[in-house]
Amino acid sequence: MSYYNEDQLKKYFEKAIQRESTKRVEALKKEIDYAYQKEMAKVISDLDMKKKLELNKLMRDVHAEYQDRLNQIGAGYDEMLIKERSVMINHIFDKVYKKLHKYVATEDYVKHMSKQLESVQSFIGMATIDVMISTKDESLKQAFSKVKGIRLVQTDEVEIGGFIAVSNEKNIRIDETLDAKLANQRDWFYQNAKLFIKQ
Repeated sequence: MSYYNEDQLKKYFEKAIQRESTKRVEALKKEIDYAYQKEMAKVISDLDMKKKLELNKLMRDVHAEYQDRLNQIGAGYDEMLIKERSVMINHIFDKVYKKLHKYVATEDYVKHMSKQLESVQSFIGMATIDVMISTKDESLKQAFSKVKGIRLVQTDEVEIGGFIAVSNEKNIRIDETLDAKLANQRDWFYQNAKLFIKQ
């Protein structure tokens, strides 16, 4: 068995303590590094989450502002489209209006209206019929003045042409005016025409 003197023991214990303390310091360094890495990952993850939340909030704000602008542009475009459609429809129906005024001056107009009056008379029967025509419609006034069973009334209610037949006895009113037909066609056209504006 070996005997150690005090100096040797001192050196032995110093080395042993040094070795043990170095091991513990290394273990602590590893533990601290691990804890540091874990906490840094958590902090980075939290920062990343906050950044994403901020970006999402900004994106929602930008999207909302963009939608508002789009809505404003769309409303302006719709208004412009409605005005443009109205101008186009007015232009079309002004031409039709002029053509109807030319048609009223023809023999075909008088023949057509005479046939319409015959149909109305056969529908209403033997009752007296008040037939209202335009105050400007001299051709119908001449043609209808020869028809029996009607009372001719000139009115400003009819502007373009045609007539309104009224039987007070049978409580019937039949509108055969070009004015009413044009108004109905205008409404139908406005509802059903697919007018798109190309620029």
